[in-house]
Amino acid sequence: MHSKLATKNIHIDDITQAMQQHPRVVLAVIIIFVMGCISLPLFIIVVPVILLCRLNMQLTTPLAAIGGLLVVFMWVTKGIIPLTLLHHQKLLLHEIMRGGVHFFTFPWVWLIVIPYGLLIGALIGLLIPADTTIRKALKRVSRGEAQKKSTTLNERQMHRAQTKLNAIEICNGALLGADMETGKPIILYDKDANLHTLAIGTTGCGKTTALTNIVKSAIERSIPLVYVDGKGDLELLENIRRLADKHKRSFYAFSMVGESMHYNPIHFGSYTSKKDRIIELRTWSEDHYRKIAEGYLQTVFRILNQYDIHVDLKGLSHYLEPATLYQLAREHEDQDLANIASKLEERAKDVTSLIAEIANIVDSEIGHLFDCAHGKVLQLYDAINNAGVIYFCLTPLAFPAYAETLGKLIINDLKSIIASRLQERVKSKLFTIFDEFSIFAGDQIINLINQGRGAGIHAVLATQSLSDISKKGGDALLGQVLNNTNNYIIMRQNHHNDAEMLANVIGTKEDFQITSQVSAYDAQSSSGSIRKTKSFIIHPDEIKRLMLGEAIWVNKQSFNIQKAKIKCPTVP
Repeated sequence: MHSKLATKNIHIDDITQAMQQHPRVVLAVIIIFVMGCISLPLFIIVVPVILLCRLNMQLTTPLAAIGGLLVVFMWVTKGIIPLTLLHHQKLLLHEIMRGGVHFFTFPWVWLIVIPYGLLIGALIGLLIPADTTIRKALKRVSRGEAQKKSTTLNERQMHRAQTKLNAIEICNGALLGADMETGKPIILYDKDANLHTLAIGTTGCGKTTALTNIVKSAIERSIPLVYVDGKGDLELLENIRRLADKHKRSFYAFSMVGESMHYNPIHFGSYTSKKDRIIELRTWSEDHYRKIAEGYLQTVFRILNQYDIHVDLKGLSHYLEPATLYQLAREHEDQDLANIASKLEERAKDVTSLIAEIANIVDSEIGHLFDCAHGKVLQLYDAINNAGVIYFCLTPLAFPAYAETLGKLIINDLKSIIASRLQERVKSKLFTIFDEFSIFAGDQIINLINQGRGAGIHAVLATQSLSDISKKGGDALLGQVLNNTNNYIIMRQNHHNDAEMLANVIGTKEDFQITSQVSAYDAQSSSGSIRKTKSFIIHPDEIKRLMLGEAIWVNKQSFNIQKAKIKCPTVP
């Protein structure tokens, strides 16, 4: 029973696939089948005509013309030849019922069928697509013409197209710019943004401008936004602050330099998730010590949760010391807690490096930003629920190690929020932009975008080159990033390897290659050949030649590829 059903499904799938890939061929087969049902003599004429047209396409037009003229003549002279196809079909059925075959020998039957057969057979021959790529290429070569190339708008036309963009309002996406060939708007729709985006371009090519268009769209439509800036752009911070103020959106800024709110990365989530985000701050060379540290941290967070003690990083550093837990046990007269503290003291020597790492953050120049007992405090979960605009400004030049650590803390904090959304089945839109994410890239960010799609996360990963990703996490991380992003904003790349890899990501198309032999005496081609080849849809050299503000926009879902002029957003 199951095998029969499976076979049936396979046949249906094959037919569906054939109709999608070769619809005109399927239509031609259906017409021929119907023809055979309506008139056997007509079918006998049509099939050879189709085969003849397929062998020599130059015969198609003459045969169709002859058949058409004869059919017109027959209908004009219907007083002389009154029989129609339907009439002779009735005679055929009558003859078959009698058991005779003399009908096929009637000359007037073929007189009527042949014109229709020539016309219909030639038309079906035209309906079935022929591979004319090489034929057209040969004709162009014989005429001395170059292969047709796409044209771009001139400067005035492009300026006019850019001006029109200012009057466009998009309710379900971000307006990125204008197509450089048609002038039509290029839009990152929310349904595509939910499949994540990679923005890539070298310094000074306009990548930040492209990202600002996405930021502006999210702010105007009251969609919560988390922007993690790995290059420490204070000017961009102020621009986004002004955009948020203009549209009366709550703005939260955490900056490693200058004015900043305080931030508690372990405010939200269960004690197990808090343990995980601290454990993932560092790379463990031995799994044995990682498991000891996990057990130690989980015990501490469980005790804090039991006594409803909410801590920031500074408080956590305090409670990681067994002496503090002894004191807590005495205050609550809890012998069980005292026994737990005693066991933790025995394992403390194995987690001294982790305790020291947290203590170093708290005691550093930016340590006061994690003391949430004072000043304005950024609670990421609350800010997102308030549809806020949250900007994290990391400065790797001033604090290279802490910038990476803080980036991981932010991502892990976001992961706990996403886990909560998935558990509560909440799928509201949330834009997350990670600029220069290679500074803090790792498995955390891949897990975030993998899990986040179901919770409404629209992630944008921005970096200068693919080499930056590969340098951070090797080919494995690079492959994960490319596999988990379906939209690409590709701006200028200077290194050939990066440009070629991006061209491979975009894909190839069928093309042709022309070769010729030239006489050394008269410089004329004496012979040559042409054959099908594969060529880049966007050549690496084209990526390397992109000017300021130009980009290749790729949407893998619809396989839409356009050359774009990025729109310059207006900032108050």
